[in-house]
This record gives sequence, structure tokens and C-alpha cells, in this order.
Amino acid sequence: MSGLADKFNAIREGAYASNKREPLGSSICRTYNWPQAAQRGTIAFGLPSKDSMNAKDVLYPKSGANAEKPEHAKMYVQTHGNYAAGEQRTRDYNWNITNIDNAPKTFAFGFGEQRLLNGAAKAVHVERYEGVFPKTVIVNKIVEDVKST
Repeated sequence: MSGLADKFNAIREGAYASNKREPLGSSICRTYNWPQAAQRGTIAFGLPSKDSMNAKDVLYPKSGANAEKPEHAKMYVQTHGNYAAGEQRTRDYNWNITNIDNAPKTFAFGFGEQRLLNGAAKAVHVERYEGVFPKTVIVNKIVEDVKST
């Protein structure tokens, strides 16, 4: 666009907040109100680290003051459901009042299908196992028609 068309287009586009916040050809303007100390560069955030510390040790400490304590882990399980890998989820139910012994570890809740011995083998090789499935009998169609009437 050139001339007045460009000027009119700029006026129409100026109504959008994204045009004011992110004008073409420049980076986003967030209009932060920084404190004077931050503008001068004399303020620092965080804690200083020792010289040549491994970043992995800082983020994931093995032991010491920064290591996660068991009571903190238990608290995160309760508030966030943050279980360890492979840890069984427990809700601290009182299983003594039920008639089920050691319920979460050995008892399966709900209705399950009947377990068959060699179930997969019977599904693959039906012809080897008599009585598992009814035998297919081929009859004349006229006979079936007479039976259905």
C-alpha cells in the first residue's frame, strides 16, 4: 500500500491491542515497571552458587540440606498425588472392618472373566480342544426354512 491507503490502514490497525503491544518490526513491549535497583543492574535474584558447581547437582541434590525429606514426600503424595515411580497408590482405608484379607495386594475388585487354562492356545487352535466351542454343522437351507416356520 502506498500513500493514503497505507495511512488509513495504520489507523484501522491501531485499534488492536496486539498492534500496540507488538508493532511490526520490533519486539514485544510488555511495559514492565521495574524497580530502580533493577534498572541500574545492582540487584540480583536467587542465591549465589559455589564456583564450578555441576548444574545437575544443584537441581537434583543427592543428599544434604537440599535433599527431599520423607515427610515432604508424604505431603506431596497427599496434596498433589505425586507418587514415586512404581509406588502403589494407597488411600489408607481400614481393611480390618471388611471381610477381605490384605485387600489391595491380593484381592481384585469387580467382576472378572473366568480364567481358562491355556486360554490363548485354545483361541488360536480351536480344532484341538473339543467342547470349548460348539461344532459347526452344515445343513440344507430347505431344512432350516421348514424348522423356522
